[in-house]
Amino acid sequence: MRRIVILLILQIIATGFCFGQLPHTFTQYTSEDGLSQNTIMSILQDDKGVMWFATWDGLYKFDGYTFNNYKAHPGDSIGLSNNRLDNIKEDRYGYIWVQSYNHQVYRFNPRLERFQAIPYDNYLSLDMYVLPCGDVWIITVQNELIHISTHPETHEMKATDFFKSHQISYSEPIKSIFQDSRENQWILTENGLYLSLIHISEPTRQAEISYAVFCLKKKKNKKANEYHHRHRTKNTYTGPQSNKI
Repeated sequence: MRRIVILLILQIIATGFCFGQLPHTFTQYTSEDGLSQNTIMSILQDDKGVMWFATWDGLYKFDGYTFNNYKAHPGDSIGLSNNRLDNIKEDRYGYIWVQSYNHQVYRFNPRLERFQAIPYDNYLSLDMYVLPCGDVWIITVQNELIHISTHPETHEMKATDFFKSHQISYSEPIKSIFQDSRENQWILTENGLYLSLIHISEPTRQAEISYAVFCLKKKKNKKANEYHHRHRTKNTYTGPQSNKI
């Protein structure tokens, strides 16, 4: 009798749990709806709720009602060299960053519906990191680390070779790049940890600092928990609100 009562209680709980779930609707979109490419490599929802799809036939935007396709056509000036896209990310300014199959990176302007190549030549990208502060990092096949900053007012891009500008060896494979709550940018490599203070949020302070790079690397012939600290600075702002470590 007790066993029957327990089973009835469990059945009532399970039934109530099922009825308490919110209803779900599944919709399949095809070429008839405007999505002509079924090979989708990456999906993104921007801060306005719009869906973006990186496909083998360009970039698709879905506003909940219709699909729009952005891709290169022979003879046009769209600025995109390959329609096969592998990765997409959004920055703080609303731009959509795309990485193509031929290892190039572009910034897409949703308002102008235009692709723009980054101001850097002769590179092959492996991965890209778009940080909340607006900075973009690109890891290349040549072991370069390209840092791209966006001017907060004009939105003009500036690209530099981080390793070359800071006299760091190209033989340091990068494992991850991260931004903390203070907008410090951490670069984790196989040989050390770099702290970059490149980005300054306030436009009035942007010109007052070029960079401040701190590196933690393991000492040779020492115990595993002993590290040395290397500090590189140039035109560092030292006012009352300067960053400190």
